[in-house]
Amino acid sequence: KPIVHAFSGVGDPITEAQAGLNVKAEDPDDLARAFLEIYNMPIEKRAEMGFRGHNIAIKEYEYSILSEKLSSILFR
Repeated sequence: KPIVHAFSGVGDPITEAQAGLNVKAEDPDDLARAFLEIYNMPIEKRAEMGFRGHNIAIKEYEYSILSEKLSSILFR
């Protein structure tokens, strides 16, 4: 499933992975716009976004991967 989130920093992982949409923080109109955009997307495009999000989560943010990254920083 696509991700809708508010992110204002540099290097947005969701946008970079093309796994969802970014909205302005504390902007209910923008949030509604994003949900309507996803709702109106072809189901195949929504599925692709969800697939990309799942893959990036497994490759970059799974606990064993994160612990290896932290360990390499702490115990160089």
